[in-house]
Amino acid sequence: MEARFQAAREKAKRAGKLQRFDEFVEVVEKSSVTVAVPAQFGLSLVTNEATQFVNYEKLVGAGVRAPAGLQDDSKRRAVAGALFPSFGEKISYGVLAIANRGLPSYGDIYFRLKPKAIAHRCTFLERNSFDFLEQNGGGEWPLGYMSDWNSRSRLASAKLVDEIIAGKGVDDWDEILVQSDGRRENDDFIEAHVFGTFNLHSIEDVRPAEGTSDVRTKQLVELTLAAFEAETG
Repeated sequence: MEARFQAAREKAKRAGKLQRFDEFVEVVEKSSVTVAVPAQFGLSLVTNEATQFVNYEKLVGAGVRAPAGLQDDSKRRAVAGALFPSFGEKISYGVLAIANRGLPSYGDIYFRLKPKAIAHRCTFLERNSFDFLEQNGGGEWPLGYMSDWNSRSRLASAKLVDEIIAGKGVDDWDEILVQSDGRRENDDFIEAHVFGTFNLHSIEDVRPAEGTSDVRTKQLVELTLAAFEAETG
């Protein structure tokens, strides 16, 4: 990954955009992880300290939700096994974001997590792990596409160097980090893996997802935002 980062920085230098590239790295050093959740669960998470975020594997294992279709369920478990062979069921997934941008294709509301709550237990993959596994034929994963917390800005800049030097400024950087039109097949993001779970005390900020139109969902989102504000002041 370091070799990819240095190659990207050299590319920016040749293009006369080294200052912009370095500014992007500096901004991403202040980034965190955003998790998208359904509105009903979001409300429970901010109004009940006992509520914890629970990933797909645990929900299915506890009988709280039905598994996805056979193909998708097998794919989920294959990906978790490839990335985290012995503890895939303990991983919560999110996206790397500068502000509080998320994926509307995964939930109605975004929770930005406090860095101090997750930095010691978080890794990143350059793209969606489903797609990454397929792209590499399910075999050995190439080196240089994952990072720990301290190297996340280098991973992001190596991936996005072409967009950075093409003229994207600070206002656009969150949008190139997290790209979504509401359809999962078109999402493009840096995937975050948080070991374990989190609750209200790990949440730094809350934001509604874009494009929510259902009246009931909007009401739940508004209640969640109000409850979070009341809880955190």
